[in-house]
Amino acid sequence: MWILHLRKAFFVSVIGAVCVGTFASQSLAQESSDDCSKETCSAKAHNYEIQGDIELAITLYKKAIELGDLEAYSYLALLYQSQNNTALAKNYFQLGCDKSQYDACFNLGTFFELGRDFIHAQKYYNIACEKGSTKVKANACHNLGVLHSSEVAGLERDYDKALRFYQIACDLDNPKSCGSLGNFYEKGNGGVEKDYARAFELYKFACDSGEARACFNLGTLYDRGYGMKQNFKKAFEVYQIACNAKHAEACNNMGLMYDEGLGVRKSPQKALEFYKIACDLQSLVACNNLGYLYENEPKLKDRQKAYTYYQMACDMKSAKACYNLGYLYDTDEESRDTDKAFKLYDAACGLKDAMACNNLGNLYDKGEGVAQNLEVAKKYYERACELGAELGCVNKAMFEKNHLRIDRRGNNKK
Repeated sequence: MWILHLRKAFFVSVIGAVCVGTFASQSLAQESSDDCSKETCSAKAHNYEIQGDIELAITLYKKAIELGDLEAYSYLALLYQSQNNTALAKNYFQLGCDKSQYDACFNLGTFFELGRDFIHAQKYYNIACEKGSTKVKANACHNLGVLHSSEVAGLERDYDKALRFYQIACDLDNPKSCGSLGNFYEKGNGGVEKDYARAFELYKFACDSGEARACFNLGTLYDRGYGMKQNFKKAFEVYQIACNAKHAEACNNMGLMYDEGLGVRKSPQKALEFYKIACDLQSLVACNNLGYLYENEPKLKDRQKAYTYYQMACDMKSAKACYNLGYLYDTDEESRDTDKAFKLYDAACGLKDAMACNNLGNLYDKGEGVAQNLEVAKKYYERACELGAELGCVNKAMFEKNHLRIDRRGNNKK
């Protein structure tokens, strides 16, 4: 879709000047439409669109349609869409699609998807996927793959269909679909067996084609040693490519590698730099990691910044950050605040953080930040145990035997 840079209009107080300008514009529109052909009207319209003369651009696109330029239906619809005239945009996409202009069918699918009407989006993507030109077909089939691999209103997740559409699009060299197909082989979804070698090939193609997400996934194969010998240096290299393309989790992983000295020389300062980039890109994991770095790294310790970044990550629904922030409030010797600790542990436990559930049980157990309630305490210990916190299991067992528990600092107390 073209992005228009519309010029600001300066109003003139002399009415006559405005009338003359309008008449001149109408004359120019008539002259321009009379002076263009099926092959040139759309190009002229596009030039006027860029210049900000929307009225003249519309006139010329309509003239192009009259002369039989089917692509002009999409051009005109996209122009109306850029002007927030969704009714006319939809109308011209539909008219173009009805005349077998499959770019218009694809754009109509996108129009419905943006409006969260996934049933109609699927209908028009199917037409474009089946009948469109190579590029349109690839993009439409890819979008069908995305719809079927997601849980969206009106459509059930269907990995078999998603796999089929991704395969069609990947065969047409669509890098996004090849990357998504790689994920199927890495995870073993859609009825395919796990095949790290095939996943590697698909990620590599997509990454080499500029697909940042595929570069990130390729990095994780190197990082974890899936289907190959673990190679932190190669992981770092492809994470760097993805991070340069503003892939937040790739930047976070670079920070983690500097933090732990994996494939690069350990550098808390460089870790901070990449965590910050990733956090600014809305990675909740990176914001939490920043908080942890500011809380624990001797050369960077800044408790107030730790609070700030934990809060940012918690606001983004990071269970670990809500727990970490709750723990700070719970254990701050200078300004302990069990009320805030309780609320944060409660939020983290709701997000399935096992230790938060354990600590919430501890607060109910001792009546700190909340009225003492031993039955509720027991339930939270049980929940912590179910979620995999060994301490929760120990507390549950000890609670049941003589109401003895281990508190969140590791002390045996009655």
